[in-house]
Amino acid sequence: MPRARRLSCQAAVELVTDHLEAALTPVVQAPLEDHLRSCPTCAEYVRQVRVMVRALRRLAPATPPDGSARTELLVRYRRWIAA
Repeated sequence: MPRARRLSCQAAVELVTDHLEAALTPVVQAPLEDHLRSCPTCAEYVRQVRVMVRALRRLAPATPPDGSARTELLVRYRRWIAA
């Protein structure tokens, strides 16, 4: 079996979201897992992202601004466009 290509830290970080969503193909996943086993810095980054995702899931959904704020933004935008 051919040896998987080695990933740089930058390439590994760019794959973290897809990795956590289980959206990587095995051809990409294997080199990432190899990198994470050999790079404590990137492994820690993945751990921190996992912690952040769990924390964000516990937050209540944000309430959108009331209609008056939206209306005010549209008025200001239209004035800016007209100027």
